[in-house]
Amino acid sequence: MASGKKEDIRVFEEVLEELSHLLEFDIDKNAFDLY
Repeated sequence: MASGKKEDIRVFEEVLEELSHLLEFDIDKNAFDLY
C-alpha cells in the first residue's frame, strides 16, 4: 500500500513538472508576442 502511494506521488510530481514546463513555454510565447 505504501509503495502504491509513493507511485502516485511520483506520477503527481511528474505531472506538475510537465505543467510547469507548459506554463514557462506559454509565458515565454506571450512575452515574445508582446515585444
